Amino acid sequence: MTTLKVVENDRHWMYFLSLEEDIIRLSRNIEFSERNMDVFSIETTRIFLATCSEVDVLLKTLAAPHVAKERKNLNIGDCRAALEDRYPIIKEAIVPIPRFQLRLSPFASWTEKKQPAWWDDHTLVKHQRYDYYAKATVRNLLSALAGLLVVALAYIQETGWHVVRPAPTVMHPYWKQASYCLDAHGHLIDLRPEHLRPEGC
Repeated sequence: MTTLKVVENDRHWMYFLSLEEDIIRLSRNIEFSERNMDVFSIETTRIFLATCSEVDVLLKTLAAPHVAKERKNLNIGDCRAALEDRYPIIKEAIVPIPRFQLRLSPFASWTEKKQPAWWDDHTLVKHQRYDYYAKATVRNLLSALAGLLVVALAYIQETGWHVVRPAPTVMHPYWKQASYCLDAHGHLIDLRPEHLRPEGC
C-alpha cells in the first residue's frame, strides 16, 4: 500500500475550512435548495468575495512557476493557460455536497477555454458592487467554495502531501473525521484505512 504523507493545519487549508464554517452558519438562515440558489445578501457577498480572493491566491501560486518570469500580474486566464494541462484534476473535479443534494463542477468551463461563470460574476461584484450586487448568489458562493476546495487540494498535492486534516464537513459524502485526496478523475476520495484501495491515492 502507498505510504501517505499527511499534512495537518496547513494555512490555506484552514482558511478553506473557516469559509466552509461560514457556509454552515449561513445555511441556518438560508435553506440551500434549488429555489434559493439566486438568493443574495451582505453575508453571501462577504463570503463570496473572500472565497474568490483565496482562489486567486492559490491559482497564482500554482501557475507562477510555469509562466515567464516577466509576467508578474497574472489573471485567471493566465492561470488557466498554465494549469489546465498540468493539473487536469482542476477542470475534471466534481464536488458533491450531499447535505444540500448538490454536485458541482466548478472549473468545467476550462475544458472550453472559458472562465467559470461564478468567477466572472465575482469580478463584477468586486469592481461594480452597486450594479452587480445581486450576482453574489448562493449558487455562485457554493460554486466558488467548491472551486477553492479543488484548487486547495491541487496545491496540497503539489507540495507532495496526499492527505489533509481536519477533513471538510460539507463538501463530501463522508463527514466524520475523514481524510481526503483527489483521484485521477478529480473526485474526492475517503482515505480512512478501511476505504483505501491497494494502490493508494
